[in-house]
Amino acid sequence: MTPILKVLKTRLTKLGKSLDELLRDSQHCTTYTPAVTKFHDAFNSMEQEQQTREEEAHGSYTIAAWESITSAETTLAKMKEKEVGIANTLESFQRATTRRIQLNGANDTQAVSSRESRQGSTISSIPAQAQTFLPRLQLPRFSGKRQEWDSFWATFKSSIDDQPISEMMKFNYLLQSLVGEARQTAAQFEVIEENYPIIIDLLKRNMAQTAL
Repeated sequence: MTPILKVLKTRLTKLGKSLDELLRDSQHCTTYTPAVTKFHDAFNSMEQEQQTREEEAHGSYTIAAWESITSAETTLAKMKEKEVGIANTLESFQRATTRRIQLNGANDTQAVSSRESRQGSTISSIPAQAQTFLPRLQLPRFSGKRQEWDSFWATFKSSIDDQPISEMMKFNYLLQSLVGEARQTAAQFEVIEENYPIIIDLLKRNMAQTAL
């Protein structure tokens, strides 16, 4: 018997003993013990030439198996490296995205503040006369005739005079509503806030005198 075969038989014997010890108290002992026995019997019943061939086949199989394991380990190592690389790239991308969002948010905030500042500056620089550009309202016309006054004043009072707007805006709405003699009466006064209630009182007095 060759030295290699002897070593193989020794290993098989030790393996069989180890299996016997491990399986002695196991519930599967009745299954594995006969298999080990049959393996020993089958190997021992072989001719030396056949045992040699089995040994060579076992060696070739073992070498191929180790080569496969080594190749698999190499492949797994490369995959791990790629996984780490992908994770690092993803982390860098996430950091860049977060940074870009923060910068965009800061830029948007600055843009809003700048726009509001410009708007405030623009509004503060508009002269009082610009208030003459008023929202268009469907207001009745008043020419100074007595029969028009009650209807006109009721509508104008609820739509303009009672509203929380400046006296200047009320004055301008009034000027847009007056025509004819009523407009000529109002045109005698300078277009300033203080004159608005004066013109209203004057119109009311004129209408009261006309009614007598």
